[in-house]
Parts: sequence; C-alpha cells; structure tokens
Amino acid sequence: MTTSLPEWFVEALNTEPEERQVLVDGCHVAYRAWGDGDGPPVVLVHGGGANASWWDHIAPALAADRRVIAVDLSGHGDSGRRDAYDLRLWADEVLAASDDANLVSPVAVGHSLGGLVALDMATRDVVPALTIVVDSAITDAARREWLWMRRITAKPVVHYTDRNQLLERFTPTPPDAANRPYIVEHIAARSITLATEGWRWKLDPGIFARPVSDALDLARVQGRVVVLQAERGTARTPFSKAELEILGPDATVAVVPDSGHHVMVDQPEALIDLVRQHVSAYDAARF
Repeated sequence: MTTSLPEWFVEALNTEPEERQVLVDGCHVAYRAWGDGDGPPVVLVHGGGANASWWDHIAPALAADRRVIAVDLSGHGDSGRRDAYDLRLWADEVLAASDDANLVSPVAVGHSLGGLVALDMATRDVVPALTIVVDSAITDAARREWLWMRRITAKPVVHYTDRNQLLERFTPTPPDAANRPYIVEHIAARSITLATEGWRWKLDPGIFARPVSDALDLARVQGRVVVLQAERGTARTPFSKAELEILGPDATVAVVPDSGHHVMVDQPEALIDLVRQHVSAYDAARF
C-alpha cells in the first residue's frame, strides 16, 4: 500500500467530479464532469476494459479553465451493459454525454480503444475539430499485435469473497515497469463492484467480443488529429507513409518517452502537459 503520495495527485483526487448519466439507445451511460471555464471543453474516453476513473488524476488539471468530462462506455465502469458492442455505438454514447453536459465542439481525447472511439466521432457531420489519440492501435501492424486481447473473452467472470484479494489481482494490461503503484491502486479500487455472488470486476467481458471487421475508416476522419504514441506501446509499430497521408497533412505524431501503453499511469504529468499544449494551440488557431 502506498504511504506517500505526490501533492499534485492528492489535490487532483480531492477535486470531486459531478456524477451524471444519460440514456443512450436503452442503456444508461455514466460520466463524470469537472470544471466550468470558457476554454475549449474536453471529453476523455478510456480504453477497453478500463473506465472513467483512469482519468481522475488527469481531468482536474485540464479542467482549471474549461469543462471536462470522462465517460464510462457501456460495458465499462458504472454504465449499463449491452448484448453487443461496436465502435459506432460507443461513439454515439460519448457524443450523447457531451451533449448532456452542454459541451460545444469538445476536444476529444481517447486512450487505446477510446482513441478509436474518438476517431469514429471525427467521422460524423458534427465532429471535434481536434482529436487527440493516446496509444491507440490505428496502424495495421498495431491492430494485428493487439488481437491477442480477444482471448479475454474466454475467461469466465469470477467472484471473490475477499475484496483485497481481487484488488491485488489488478494489473494494467499489458503491465509495464513504469506503472506508478499509487495510480494503479486508485484505479483498481474504482474498477470493482460488490455483486450478490461477491466482488467482481465492473467490466463486461463481452466488450472484447466485438467483431474484428468493426474497423475504423480513417479516410472519413475530419478535423485535426494528434497521435501520442507510448515509447513501449504503439511506437513499436510506426505509421506507414500511406497511413500518415490518410490522417491528413495537419496530423501530428509524437512519442511519449519512457512510457508503456497506459500513458496516464506511467507518465501522467507528461500527458497532461501534452494535452494542454495541443488544446492551447487549437484554441489560439481559432481566432
């Protein structure tokens, strides 16, 4: 158990978010909201198997002068479950939560699966003018590498009588030596729930069963795209020239040093700074 926490982390977690939900296609979608400034609003989208709490230590810093929300996609966190999941429906949920929170043209920031959801949002008629993708499997090579995640679907839901035993089993997938224990501990505590049969993970294993053909059409993505790759994540599968051309001439690709796939767990300060920089640049370019 972590005994000494960084001051910035404690301050972030002491910033209580608003807990809200919206009904989307018959399913309750939960989201959290911080801040109320007039800067460009931001919507944060977590990765597959994660939840909005992965942004708890990131969102308050971004919300100093703007409205920020973090959404629990269906099948994740405190949102409801569905019989089947796909990118477009998850994007519908994020757009609905953004509308419910009165966000006008929000900047979309998505991690891993959430980055694909954010890019799907950018294919719509009303799209984010800026999409920031954090270590998402966009390239063909990265997609092939991440198909192993689908093996999770074969694992049955296990219940535990001992809460701490379940917490101790929590490890970000894939694990990385740079994972900060105090962030992992916070996320773990927000990722479990007490059911009738005992303690279990909040996520629905069915989220990993979406069809492989449920691919994103990058050619339809509009607006400016910023891709932040983790050094030990998708940076190992660099973009081809053709893939960069599809993202558009204004696309930016940068690598976050000394980070595994879960950048907000490994290098949270760097992620906050990078998102701030790109949102500020986008805001300045609007005028």
